[in-house]
Amino acid sequence: MNFRKSAVSNALLLCALCAAFCSPAAVQAQTWVHPGIVVSQQQLDATRAAYQANNSVIVSQVNKAMSSSYGSLSYTVQGPWPGGINQCGAFSHPNNGCQEADNDSNAAYVQALLWYITGNQTYANNAINIMNTYANNFIGYAGTNGLSCPSGTDCSNGPLQSGWDSQKWPRAAEIIRWGKPGGNGSGWSSSNIQAFTNMLNNVYLPVIQNGSGVNGNWDMSMIDGIMQIAVFTENASLLATARSFWQGRVPDLFYLQSVDGGFHAPSPRGNPSWYGQTVFDSSTTNVAQETCRDLTHTEDSIAGTINAAETDWIQGGSLYQDTGSAAQQRIVGSINVMAGFEGQGGGQNALITAPTNYCTSSGATHIGQITLGSGSTYAIGYNHYHNRLNDPNLADGSGSSGLHGTANVYNWIQNGLLNLSLTGDYGNHMTLFEALTHSTNLCQTVGSSWSNTSFAAQTGTFTATFNATPSGSPINTVMGLSNGPQTVYTSLAAIVRFNPSGFIDAYNGTGYSAVSTIPYSGGTMYTFEFDVDVAAQTYTVWVTPRGGTKTLVGLNFVFRTSAPTLNNLSLYAAAGTNNVCGFTATASGPSCQSASTTWNNTPFTSESTTFTATYTATPSANLINTVMGLTDGPQSAYTSLAAIARFNPSGFIDAYNSTGYQAANSIPYTGGTTYAFEFIVNVPAQTYTVYVTPAGGTTTLVGQNYGFRLNAPTLNNQALYAAVGSNNVCSFTPSNY
Repeated sequence: MNFRKSAVSNALLLCALCAAFCSPAAVQAQTWVHPGIVVSQQQLDATRAAYQANNSVIVSQVNKAMSSSYGSLSYTVQGPWPGGINQCGAFSHPNNGCQEADNDSNAAYVQALLWYITGNQTYANNAINIMNTYANNFIGYAGTNGLSCPSGTDCSNGPLQSGWDSQKWPRAAEIIRWGKPGGNGSGWSSSNIQAFTNMLNNVYLPVIQNGSGVNGNWDMSMIDGIMQIAVFTENASLLATARSFWQGRVPDLFYLQSVDGGFHAPSPRGNPSWYGQTVFDSSTTNVAQETCRDLTHTEDSIAGTINAAETDWIQGGSLYQDTGSAAQQRIVGSINVMAGFEGQGGGQNALITAPTNYCTSSGATHIGQITLGSGSTYAIGYNHYHNRLNDPNLADGSGSSGLHGTANVYNWIQNGLLNLSLTGDYGNHMTLFEALTHSTNLCQTVGSSWSNTSFAAQTGTFTATFNATPSGSPINTVMGLSNGPQTVYTSLAAIVRFNPSGFIDAYNGTGYSAVSTIPYSGGTMYTFEFDVDVAAQTYTVWVTPRGGTKTLVGLNFVFRTSAPTLNNLSLYAAAGTNNVCGFTATASGPSCQSASTTWNNTPFTSESTTFTATYTATPSANLINTVMGLTDGPQSAYTSLAAIARFNPSGFIDAYNSTGYQAANSIPYTGGTTYAFEFIVNVPAQTYTVYVTPAGGTTTLVGQNYGFRLNAPTLNNQALYAAVGSNNVCSFTPSNY
């Protein structure tokens, strides 16, 4: 949480922030990211670049995918079952169209990946053909969604198969619909996309939308499916359901003695068996619900858990570190224990001796023994917790070994999964080529040696973004943009810092400063955005903590060292370490709109819950009269605006509060000065809080929990008008938190 310095008291500020964060009616707003299911645009681009650069690991994984049956250029669609209704019984009896659906959804995803990475259009055509075939011919699984089960037969696995399918179809469709490798789309038509969307919503979603109480892996498969469908169809309420279900299921999948005590957490649905695991204490912490059944089913739970969390993370969520479910401790601890078992060798279905107090009672598949799985579902979780978050419990090869060894997953990844020379993939239902998509490390851990990474030279205006996770607080580390690689602070141009006092600041011409007080915490990920104008030698910095609000660090700060071009990211930590991930730099012209005597309306993605909106505004002169409003649809009258800030005709900044303009502080404005505005909006409560920061000044509260001028069920437009003078409004950005 951020605490800004302003003319109001800390108590008032805390109330304002609590109103924004704590309203029981507020549901997290969502800004959709595409491609954004399990694999992000950034991850896809990095993998594609590594393949083109002949990276040996990625080339070997791509070749493995190409050699698999799923990646064949001549793949032939296998299903659905004649008549369009598949029938799946327990233990695959009967198996009418079930294996075919597994194979076809696997193939659709692998073909989509190979299209993006290689650029071969045949792969895209194959994926489209598979998905169109099901969208136009698949009716559903017998025994589900109102479809009868043939008398005397078994249809009990229909719901589970629906969950498996739902985990994979959207992953494939997301890449084919939104991916543009080399700037070219796949050619999937809008009518076929709609037919496929209808299949997800009408055939699959009704079966999985309430989860399952049969078993943990059933439930997590469905939760993951709900998550993926929500993203592909951009259904925010469905995404909220998936997140809530995930938070409820994770505690009962992975036992954590420090939280659960002497018994595992209760199941949110049903009463799944723990298969002969009856001892719950410090010796068995991190045992999973199905460890004593076999690790294949345990891996199903791990895969569903991680895939859903990865999608959530891409969409701006924080399930990976959800504190209410103690997710990070549970997941990291359990995958370490399971990878330690896998590392004992023997391969899938091999038996190893169980540790003391594991699998001691009837119900275990083998009392006193553990049945191994394929071990192919650790790469995505490892990438997040090790590479992005630098979790010390996922140490490298120098970490401890043994049952709870911190290096277990590291050793398994490095010595097992990535070095497999097999032509097939040992994934089970939803675990497919994780090493292909998540072994390209987009992160670097920064210490006391300078780290320099080049990027395409920028000489105009551009935006640079990256994520950074400090090792602790306080530390002392800089993240700078420069002209060429550097090894001294004085050679950096635009700089942001985790400073040694425990706050975030940036360099402004002659020293570090910040427009507000922004504390940071070790282990928390922060997203930084630099909006840079090389010609003007200035930059604006924003920061968003994972799960928090986007906050201004500095507006139009001046370069430390003049530079005609910027082409390098320079990193250094004088104290502590800093994990920096996913750097991008994109040239962009300033996105500006002019407020004049003609109404100017700019649409944005509809927001119906709680969100922030930021922009900069430069009034043409003193004593003008111009409004900047958030509205439901384009407007041409003051009375139709909901949330409004104003450069008023008396020379001050104010905002509208239900029945009139007012301000919590006296804030004069000056013509030609740029001001950064931040709105924190609660649409269900019909209230908003406004902050403003002048260039070179500090952040000040304009209005706290002001009521909308006009009630609006959704906000989707910025409306600008100037009765006197003019106003240049730039870089409008709505953001969820």
